[in-house]
Amino acid sequence: MRRHALQLVARAVRASAPRPHPPRHPHQPVSWLSFLLLLVTGGGIIVYYDKEKKRHIEELKNNTNSVKPAQTVGTAAIGGPFSLLNHDGKAVTEKDFLGKWTLLYFGFTHCPDICPDELQKMAAAINKIKEKAKLEIVPVFISVDPERDTVEQVHDYVKEFHQDLIGLTGTSDEVRKVARAYRVYYMKTEEEGSDYLVDHSIVMYLMNPKMEFVKFFGKNYDEDTLAEGIIKEVREHKRS
Repeated sequence: MRRHALQLVARAVRASAPRPHPPRHPHQPVSWLSFLLLLVTGGGIIVYYDKEKKRHIEELKNNTNSVKPAQTVGTAAIGGPFSLLNHDGKAVTEKDFLGKWTLLYFGFTHCPDICPDELQKMAAAINKIKEKAKLEIVPVFISVDPERDTVEQVHDYVKEFHQDLIGLTGTSDEVRKVARAYRVYYMKTEEEGSDYLVDHSIVMYLMNPKMEFVKFFGKNYDEDTLAEGIIKEVREHKRS
């Protein structure tokens, strides 16, 4: 997120670069004023993005503390109905995951580093869970970049990480709806031409067999603690 903010600052610097004019005295107070203004603007952008990210994570934590696995359908603050296309072009809704433990991650296929790292972690954790606890967890990737993430693009992408990983995409409205239901923050960062990034929440959502939200796992979990955390939640759910 900080990297994206710095990109915005860089563009602001380019946009505010003065046009050629007659030579002036090399030491001009106005130049320093412009420089300080850019620093203040850039700092404001960085603070804004950091504040938004922290606010979103805090909201997720509060929702996690207020939602228990045993709650009935309709009471959870996170999750809800959705209609998307899977990586084979088949229409999919939340009902297709009923009866299964599901782990959801929102990202985009053009993500340079974070998404690949998180999906590799997800894949490794899924394998560890199956090996240690004989539990089947369905891994799901949901795109927040409907403009570029076509069915074909998502199909090729998910197969790079795990044979069971299900990729989902849809129209802008469909993606916006599911992101809102899961309290997912995402924002397209404008770039020159068609090359852009999408800033988004870095969170995995564990859903029980009723597709009710159980717990979210942030970037601070590694593959071992992620696997252990999921096993713990599943076992507690079975005892309740």
